[in-house]
Amino acid sequence: MTWLPRALVAGVLLALTAACGDDGGAPVEDKEPAVIVEYAVEGGYLNQMRSVVVHEDGTLDVVRSGAGSTVHWDADQVQDLVARLDASGLFDEDHEFPPPGGADLQRYEISYAGVTVVSYDTTVPPELVGAIALLEGALTTP
Repeated sequence: MTWLPRALVAGVLLALTAACGDDGGAPVEDKEPAVIVEYAVEGGYLNQMRSVVVHEDGTLDVVRSGAGSTVHWDADQVQDLVARLDASGLFDEDHEFPPPGGADLQRYEISYAGVTVVSYDTTVPPELVGAIALLEGALTTP
């Protein structure tokens, strides 16, 4: 009785393979530039969410107050951010720096190199202050 599921799977695979066919040498579409940093801030008195996604080509996808826009950085700015994140020594494993308490705190989340670091207004590690300043600058760029 196990032959029926195997036959069914084989038939489905054969059909999928046939459906793929030859692309006739069609050009491959350009891929989106890789994401290297994701930054999100939420909370605070107004409980707003803001975010920046930094792509390797210097394109930044920025969301402020629910409205999206695109900002462009030159290679030096991207390299500066990456250097600051690397120098922080915090992106070897996930970290969270919870606050001891407080109200209306902002939560900062940075994902880089497959690692996420979370901190709050009162617990931002000094090693991240410069990187956060650069990312916050992108949020205020018109």
